[in-house]
Amino acid sequence: MEIGDTHKLVGEILQKLGVEHEGIETVPHMIDRERTVLMIRTKDSSVLIGPQGETLHALNHLVRQMVHKRSEGPAVSDILI
Repeated sequence: MEIGDTHKLVGEILQKLGVEHEGIETVPHMIDRERTVLMIRTKDSSVLIGPQGETLHALNHLVRQMVHKRSEGPAVSDILI
């Protein structure tokens, strides 16, 4: 799955959750073969993070599972939001 597709996927999930955001970016110095780090720009950060980070953790898990399922081949980068 291409990184642009991952951005779109995260954007669609945020929209369904009702979280407004100004953009989703890949953190350039955090890209390697093991992990891709995405940054979400939002004024609703407390809603996105949730109590003790639970919502953000769940979003990370959901996106990872969806990316792995949609990707072809066994080697897929880990996603961190």
